[in-house]
Amino acid sequence: MKAFSDTPEWVEKTKMIEQPQSQGFFVEFFVFFLAEKGVVGKLIFVVGLFFSQPLVVQANAASAPIEISQPSLTIGIPDTLVNPKDVIELQKMLSELRRSLPKYHVATITFSAADGLDALRKDKPDFILAPTGFFATIDGSPAQNTYKIATRINLKSGDPEQSVGAALAVLNDRKELVSLADLQHKTAQSGLPNTIDSWLSVRNELKKNHYDDEHFFSKISFSNNAYPDVLSALLNKKADVGIIPACLLENLEEQGLIKKGLIRIVHQKKDSPLGCRHSTDLFPDISLWAAEGTPREEVKDLTIALYKTGGDLSRQWVPNVSERRIMELFERLKEGPYRYLRDITPAALYERHKGAVWFVFLLFVFLLLNELRLNVLIKRRTAMLANALLEKDNFEAKAIKVRKALNAYEKRSIVQQMSGMIAHELSSPLGSIRTYVTLLKMEGSSKIPFSKEVKQKALNGIEEQVLTMSKIIDRVRGYAKNNYSRQEDCDLALLLKKSAGSLIAERGRQLENQIVFDWSVRTYYPIKGNALELQILFLNLLRNAADALSDDVSGTIHVKISKDARAEQWLCEIENPASQMSQSQLEMINEKSYSVSTKTTGLGIGLSICRGICDRHGASLSFQLADKKLKAALRFDILPEGQSAQIGG
Repeated sequence: MKAFSDTPEWVEKTKMIEQPQSQGFFVEFFVFFLAEKGVVGKLIFVVGLFFSQPLVVQANAASAPIEISQPSLTIGIPDTLVNPKDVIELQKMLSELRRSLPKYHVATITFSAADGLDALRKDKPDFILAPTGFFATIDGSPAQNTYKIATRINLKSGDPEQSVGAALAVLNDRKELVSLADLQHKTAQSGLPNTIDSWLSVRNELKKNHYDDEHFFSKISFSNNAYPDVLSALLNKKADVGIIPACLLENLEEQGLIKKGLIRIVHQKKDSPLGCRHSTDLFPDISLWAAEGTPREEVKDLTIALYKTGGDLSRQWVPNVSERRIMELFERLKEGPYRYLRDITPAALYERHKGAVWFVFLLFVFLLLNELRLNVLIKRRTAMLANALLEKDNFEAKAIKVRKALNAYEKRSIVQQMSGMIAHELSSPLGSIRTYVTLLKMEGSSKIPFSKEVKQKALNGIEEQVLTMSKIIDRVRGYAKNNYSRQEDCDLALLLKKSAGSLIAERGRQLENQIVFDWSVRTYYPIKGNALELQILFLNLLRNAADALSDDVSGTIHVKISKDARAEQWLCEIENPASQMSQSQLEMINEKSYSVSTKTTGLGIGLSICRGICDRHGASLSFQLADKKLKAALRFDILPEGQSAQIGG
């Protein structure tokens, strides 16, 4: 709850500033003369002194008429500047200005601080003496209506920007009121609600300490002046807390208007540049402003008078005092020029956050357009992906078809490759059949007929050899028809011997002395595999090696079998001369995709078939070039006996 109480005839109180310097000494004399009187008597004396000042001013005006030709220089003073110390100091200031500016008639105008801008527009003073932040608390922009000239120095402060504040005063006998928290829900009395050295600085302190500044006290009453109104309410126990300007209590105690120890300050600030007790942050003191429209010559003369070297005023007034601290206070409290922050209507919020609203709107538009762009891109990329997947499916179908065709071609190629081997295997049973037929033909020319046993033996031999030939043909036909082959125990050395025999039968007996086997004859080299495919594998490699010897009659083919104990593998090596092979060619044939025939170096014939057979048997095939000799290295796993598997072809 907030209430106002007005001191009667407050307008006349500050007219004592008009009195001459001699009247100022008179006032000071009586103030100190009554230092030993009671508190109530002192307050009555000061109030009576304020009421007596209009008569003094009128008497002075009657005894010293003003020349009409003398230009007037008026200074506006708000009615809230009635602190006795301020009154005396301002009176001295006016007297000094009158002495420094003899060509001007320096006069004062007291205006109502509550009326603010309306009072200034009505009275139109040339200069205004106002407390700090005064123009920020009234309607109108100070930057458009007034211009700061100087700021008063508080001689008790070491920093002009930290000169005034507020103090939370309580009676010393209220022992329960010690901290700021103890004042919550108590009644309070303050000066005007829009003054920095009173209620506003207290609100700022409450905010900083995380309290509800507008509902901290159970009741807050406001009056025009801290002295004597606020102190009277506190002394009469009409309020628990009195909010007074900093240094006011010290000034009154020094002048004997308040007994020392009667009033105590709560929540005192430590390590402050101000040498007075206070409870809030500090701000600049009273400032002198030039009103808009004041002649520049008057502003210049007054400024020179204030800052004149050696003058009394130059020690009390300084320029260039920032109001940053004041504006931060107003922004935190949403008062003065920041009061619009209290307005939360949509229009006010838009006006206050126009930049942010437009940023969010443009960001939303950007995100919306980006979303549309992403949708278009997603549809486009989805269509492209669908087409790619369709092409992939078509390609895979074609690849499967091609693989089947290649597999069939490989089977046919293998069958074709087996022609020489089959001819070699069929030559033996055919020779036996021819022998038996020849014996039977000899019976007609022989004088001694053959016995039935001999004839039957010959016929049985023919039948047996025919069955052998039939098995060989069925085995080849079965391999060509099926896509898999069953693996069985095989002897690696025996398969190499058979493949070499097939090659010798195919190429001629001259190869018998050019193929050299390097292994123990009695050693068994067991592996798991399809004997027919492995024979074709070895036959192709031996053919490549034989092709490399076509121009070198003295060359030899070395076939070696050894055991790699560490890897548990059989290592089969077929080595032949390769004087014309380069390192680049070696790299090419080691690529799985290479299948071009290079007969002069002994490579390329059925190389893709060889790799396919190796893959089906879990074997590895690599080529090495050293000392102008090419070595084909085959590695087979040593598998336990009895293990077999079917490997898809």
